[in-house]
Amino acid sequence: MKTFLMMLGAILVSTPLLAAIGTEGHGGDPLRLLFNDARRYAVERVSQAKPCEFNVDVRAEVVEWIISHKAELAADIGSAPHMWTLAPQSSCAFTQTQPNSAVAMSFEACRPLIKDANDAISILAHESAHHLGIESETFADEVGRAIARLGQSSTCNAAPSADPFDPGSCTGRQVSSDEMYSWLPLPHATQRELGKMKATIRQRTCYGDNFCTNWQEDPSGLHARSEDGVRERRHATEGLVTVHLQRNVPIVIVESDPGTDHWIRWRTVGSVDASQTMSVFADSNAGPIYFNENVISGLHPYPTRLMGTLTPTCLRQVISTSHKTQDSARNTITIQKEMVILSHFE
Repeated sequence: MKTFLMMLGAILVSTPLLAAIGTEGHGGDPLRLLFNDARRYAVERVSQAKPCEFNVDVRAEVVEWIISHKAELAADIGSAPHMWTLAPQSSCAFTQTQPNSAVAMSFEACRPLIKDANDAISILAHESAHHLGIESETFADEVGRAIARLGQSSTCNAAPSADPFDPGSCTGRQVSSDEMYSWLPLPHATQRELGKMKATIRQRTCYGDNFCTNWQEDPSGLHARSEDGVRERRHATEGLVTVHLQRNVPIVIVESDPGTDHWIRWRTVGSVDASQTMSVFADSNAGPIYFNENVISGLHPYPTRLMGTLTPTCLRQVISTSHKTQDSARNTITIQKEMVILSHFE
């Protein structure tokens, strides 16, 4: 927490209800949209937090403070105004120690620091801790990190977020290859169903690097197209997650609509690595798979890279694509689409 100062330059106020398109610094800036998403995710996490869901390395005093203040903390995170500035600032955010004080946030300082929603959640929780009287920067940092990492290495299963695009929708430690072996009912069978999956897709339109609309759910799904481009078939976005032993290596297969004539399979290539990235290849019996005009099917050694998590209780993988085109007014636009494949194991 630093003394609150009104900076010279463009100051822009962001509330949970503000969602407009603009150039850098306006409501459509991707960084501001990310913080708007993070605000919602953080409110849900804090409101539902239980002591056992915090990572084992979080100090007891931090857990006790969050649990005893979670109603006020969630309310403050959800309502505190964000004042964005284009001017230089020494830190990404700073504020006062009164409830619902405005949080001054700098585009220049935040952009290199904020890589995903969890980074933004950490910042928002840190500043709201100050609003509830915490003056120590160290303690506020611990509060922010604890909420951003909720459930990743805990003594109980954290309640998953209902929003598949929230990283908190699948939390827990990454599984090892040895654990994947233990999932298999050997020697009686070399495969096992883990759970049902659903793929959810959202998209937005960007007019330049800092000029995007809000994300909206996209029901168009996934399509396979014949090599001649004449026939196109739509694939289901629901299916199964199974673990198989192939060539003495355990692999996870995510298969859409296995009970029909047209299917897609995502198969891991080897084991999941330490960065929680699955190398996969996707194949279909109806031709190459297109997602946002990008072909996402491909065989080894050129697999699609899915970023995400495979834990003892869930799988969450993400595909992000961009496609440049023109709208009816001949504006150059970029259509951005994200797909989350989510499964909670039974």
